Amino acid sequence: MYKSFRYKAKISKTTEKTCFRWLDLCRTLYNAALEQKMTNYKQFGKSMTTFDQIKQLPEMKREFTEFKEIDSGCLQWVIERLHFAYNKFFQRLRERKQKSGFPKFKGKDEFTSFILKHQGWKLEGRNLYITKVGRFKLFLSRPIEGRIKTVNVKREPTEDWFVTFVCDVELQPPLVKKNQDVGIDIGLINICADSTGRIIKNPEFFEQNKKILRRQERNFSRKKRGSKRYYTSRKLIAKTYAKISNQRKDFLHKLSKEFVDNFDNIFVEKLDMEPLVKTPTMRGKINKAGWANFLFYLKYKAVWNGRNFAEVPPYYTTQNCSHCGYNVKKHHGERIHDCPKCKIMLDRDVNAAINILRLGQSRQVIIAPVRDDLST
Repeated sequence: MYKSFRYKAKISKTTEKTCFRWLDLCRTLYNAALEQKMTNYKQFGKSMTTFDQIKQLPEMKREFTEFKEIDSGCLQWVIERLHFAYNKFFQRLRERKQKSGFPKFKGKDEFTSFILKHQGWKLEGRNLYITKVGRFKLFLSRPIEGRIKTVNVKREPTEDWFVTFVCDVELQPPLVKKNQDVGIDIGLINICADSTGRIIKNPEFFEQNKKILRRQERNFSRKKRGSKRYYTSRKLIAKTYAKISNQRKDFLHKLSKEFVDNFDNIFVEKLDMEPLVKTPTMRGKINKAGWANFLFYLKYKAVWNGRNFAEVPPYYTTQNCSHCGYNVKKHHGERIHDCPKCKIMLDRDVNAAINILRLGQSRQVIIAPVRDDLST
């Protein structure tokens, strides 16, 4: 199983200058490869494959000697990145997505990372040495596990450098069984409610920092483009957004871990995001709540710890009464489930979570695979 370990890195000005040089050359190669694919298709009606373009790299390095500075595996990754963007574009076309943007040429600040594979780097303690680049002093917040497959160096908008190691690690023994299942209903006012009756409010980290952002963006709009104060103001805004993102991720990581630690089977509603994000307002609220991240964290933590994760259809889980099954129609602003038949009254999200739990237990549609070989 692959697992990533991300660390902040401290580098010298010389190393940073070389990193910028690598990023610029990678961006140049990406744009040249994209132009080559477009020209080849216009002339011959056939698109070049990944292998076709990678095979031309040695000849390109002989003609343009500046590319000899970069590791060959890094150059191959640039070609693979372009073809990944191509495949995603055609996938969106097949799925008839409204916004299926064609891969575009990368601008100066739009190429912010490069990847090394099996060679060109060496890790000694907390120091990462990259050939022809320099030393990266890592802040090791946790030990690196398993066998390192790739090394990703990235510059964030905050002007900080981060190194991510993708490692092949062995699955750990599954957690002790709790003999308890849970259904989870996801929302905006409440980030989620479970079938035990617990309701977790949305912390709304963006709203907490909204005044600071408004002041910073107002000051940024007054700066002269390209000036020193312009870039300083932009960096402050990036740091505030990074803080909001880190707060949200920390909250969702802890919440998902709590569910995985305490329940054997986790059932959630299978959300169809496309109709939900049609309006910018709704799309913004969903992104601020972090629905996608929460479900992703739940799923991979469940696999990692030997738990089961399942998605069930959400149809009528909010309307049907969890006690008697009677259909109680509600409008969006109605937060209480009040059944006229059995007289039960509870929060609408808790009612939906109980229905999700029962539907999941009856169907047992397991999305995340159960590790039978490690089960106790």
